[in-house]
Amino acid sequence: HAEAYEICQRALLDLKAVPQHYHALHVLKDKHIIQRKLKKYSDYDILLLPQLKNERKQAIARFLAEGQLRAYYCGDMMEFMFCCLKSMRIAFKYGISAASAYAF
Repeated sequence: HAEAYEICQRALLDLKAVPQHYHALHVLKDKHIIQRKLKKYSDYDILLLPQLKNERKQAIARFLAEGQLRAYYCGDMMEFMFCCLKSMRIAFKYGISAASAYAF
C-alpha cells in the first residue's frame, strides 16, 4: 500500500493538485473550510451538487480517492485527512463524482 500511495502522491504533484510540502496547517485550513460548508449544506443538498465535468479535476479526484484508501491502510491519518478534505473541497467547488463518495 505504501508504494501505491507514493505513486498517487507523485501523480497529484504532477497534476499540481497538492503543494510540494504540506503539513498540519494545510489540513487545519481545509478542515475549517469544509466544516463551514457542511453547516450550510444538508445531505440532500450535497447530492444535488453539479456533476464534475472537468477531466483534469476528475483525475485529481480519482487519485485523491485512491490516496485516501492507501493512506488509511498505511495508518497515516494525517495523509488520510488531507486527501479526504482536499477531495471534499473539489466536490464543493467543481462538482461531485463517483470518486467524491470516498471523501464524504
